[in-house]
Amino acid sequence: MTFDALEIPIKSSRTYNHMGDGIVVVIRCSEATAIAVWDGQDHVVVNLFRFQQDRKLSDAFLGHYLKLTGPAWRKELRDDMPRGIN
Repeated sequence: MTFDALEIPIKSSRTYNHMGDGIVVVIRCSEATAIAVWDGQDHVVVNLFRFQQDRKLSDAFLGHYLKLTGPAWRKELRDDMPRGIN
């Protein structure tokens, strides 16, 4: 698990696999929430939400995730969205 490798304790995790061929995994920890959606074939979307806007954890998470998945998977798109202010 990527959070374990980054030494971030996981508060809770849920896996939903009763919908079609895919799976949804939701992980909450003190520093972030991650949601991974796999369509059951060849498409994965990973959403990493953080209140802190520094990129260090996000970059480390992405790097470790890609290392775990091996050469069969690659990053197609990365959207960093600032929370903004009013």
